[in-house]
Amino acid sequence: MKKQTKPLHTHKWRQGRRKNILLLFVLLCGMAATFLLSVFTGSAEAGLSEVVRCLAAGPEIESGSPVDYTTHTIIWSLRLPRVLMSLLCGAGLGLAGAAMQGILRNPLASPYTLGISSAAGFGASLAIVLDVGIASVFSTAGYLLIISNSFFFSILVLGIVLLISRTKSYRPSTMILAGISMMYLFSAGTSLLQYLATNDQLAKIVFWLMGSLMSVTWKQLTIISVFMAVVFPLLMRLSWSLNILSCGEEVAQSLGVHPRFVMVSTALLASVVTAGLVSFCGVIGFIGLVAPHIVRMMVGGDHRLLLPASAMSGSVILALSDTIARTVLTPMELPIGVITSFIGVPFFISILIRRKGTSH
Repeated sequence: MKKQTKPLHTHKWRQGRRKNILLLFVLLCGMAATFLLSVFTGSAEAGLSEVVRCLAAGPEIESGSPVDYTTHTIIWSLRLPRVLMSLLCGAGLGLAGAAMQGILRNPLASPYTLGISSAAGFGASLAIVLDVGIASVFSTAGYLLIISNSFFFSILVLGIVLLISRTKSYRPSTMILAGISMMYLFSAGTSLLQYLATNDQLAKIVFWLMGSLMSVTWKQLTIISVFMAVVFPLLMRLSWSLNILSCGEEVAQSLGVHPRFVMVSTALLASVVTAGLVSFCGVIGFIGLVAPHIVRMMVGGDHRLLLPASAMSGSVILALSDTIARTVLTPMELPIGVITSFIGVPFFISILIRRKGTSH
């Protein structure tokens, strides 16, 4: 009897599937390792066993507990929400970056391509210049106004870009050019506000624009978690449509995919989560640009894998960057946007050089 063999394409598909599952598992392990490293590392001196006891004790400890109260407060009130926020924020920026590159069909696109970061910076700067102090307690109405102002202008610029793009049937080139126009407009507005600001206000504006996770609270973490819980599954539902859209609008229409619906829906979802992240954490660059590139070299352009893998990769990069930002010059803390730029620029240039021989 002749021995039956499996088709070659079936073998390759299963081999590729195992490779992709392994990659996601490795990234998940990387997130877990980064989480532990970030929680155990900080300016406050605490032994490994003491940190473990604090984590095991839960968010509240009873009187007479062997756990040191000061260390417990540092871990649960300061370090743990900050580390979790860095993971969530990195995941959101990586996810939004992969989605924006998919709809705009441009590897240089990022969550900030549509002018969202510039608009958010203008909104926050406007609130600060109006004498709403960010240096006050971060749960006050002043800080809430900075967040709401930043989010409002981010969504406003998204609406303007979509209205302009609508006149040209939402072409990717039109969306990019409209976003760049809005970026320059709101950057000019921010520069004007910096010129008019007092020295104290100017310092606050510059600090916010550089990005920081210094004063993250559990309430803020909950809000960002809700953003991610809503946006991530919706973008994953659009992942197959993004794959088809990458073949061209005519091919997408012939296969029953509505290009305009996919582009507008994806842009809205990616922009909303980016606006929320920027409103709370400031402008953190390069995560949404570099993370999808790293993953794309390993999994290709399949958005069913690219989206979750980009989110995981972004989490690892931002959490490591935040750990460096708060420990490299202890007790002084560096803005996280500075660290991500120092890491992202050389890495991105190396990617461009390596892809030079294969790109057309």
